[in-house]
Amino acid sequence: MKKSALFLLSFLFIFCLFLGCNNPNFSKKRSIKEQKVISTKPQPNSTKKTAETYSRKIKWTADTTHSSLQFRAKHSGVYDVIGWIQNFGIVMEGQRKDFTDAEVTAFADIRSVKMPNPGMAGNLQGMFDTQNYSKANFKSKTVRNISGNNFQLIGDMTIKEITRELIFDVSFNGFGYPLTDGMPGFTVDGKFSRLDFNIGEPEIIETKESRHPLIGDTIYFRANLRFYSGN
Repeated sequence: MKKSALFLLSFLFIFCLFLGCNNPNFSKKRSIKEQKVISTKPQPNSTKKTAETYSRKIKWTADTTHSSLQFRAKHSGVYDVIGWIQNFGIVMEGQRKDFTDAEVTAFADIRSVKMPNPGMAGNLQGMFDTQNYSKANFKSKTVRNISGNNFQLIGDMTIKEITRELIFDVSFNGFGYPLTDGMPGFTVDGKFSRLDFNIGEPEIIETKESRHPLIGDTIYFRANLRFYSGN
């Protein structure tokens, strides 16, 4: 009796397995489940957009009559001195309309520095040793789009024959007339260590209450630029 019962249970078990494996509904459920698993896998992005381009490389030149190059530095540890450079030039060449392929070169003539206090301007020119090193020069390496109209401009700055890599924050402000591609406008912000370029000495002022540099090490600058197409 026990052997017959075991035999019957074994037969029923095998029979159920057979039905399950050959049941079309079972197979369908399994295939649907597998499809769901497959569909969750990340698919390659085949619709990635490429930057629009002009029909040729465009040369943009800074319109210095509608642009400015300003700088500031901490003085005596308590206030900022501000000045601007009158003689400078910037050229940008590229074919992409988003400027990410732009090649930028620039110069600033330190002898053209102007400040509210003419004596300070003279001192600054002495720190730069403008009799031997009259210009600061820049050449870009790459342009990165951070988000929207915000970019990073990375390149080499050379002052007093010393070259350092700097990173500038750039905002594209749109086009002037004609609005399509006539006169692009940018705001550029940056900073550098003057001691990295051997500009002046680390002079320290000491009082009973504090000790701080006569002139701060960090030089901040901002360029407000409008360009025109030169070709």
